[in-house]
Amino acid sequence: MFTMEITRLIERCRRGDADALGELYKAYAQKMRGVCRRYINDEQTVEDVLHDAFVIIFTSFDRLRDVGRAEAWMTAITRNVASMCKDHLEALPMVCFCLFY
Repeated sequence: MFTMEITRLIERCRRGDADALGELYKAYAQKMRGVCRRYINDEQTVEDVLHDAFVIIFTSFDRLRDVGRAEAWMTAITRNVASMCKDHLEALPMVCFCLFY
């Protein structure tokens, strides 16, 4: 997306424009999904992390200081959510279910 387009889109998002939120998601979901996949192998977990990252993005526009760096800002949020999820998953004890007859 061009800088001017993203600037207008972010301003619309800040005003609570639901259509703008959808446009932002469509424009960046695939790229952010790729960020998630660098940390997580399971596709369902990737989708969950992507969802969580966009919830944070959608509710944090007041923290975005430089609209020109919106993509980097969204990437950082997504990377942090994915990293925390990976750390959490790695901390869980491995459980093995065996069936004995």
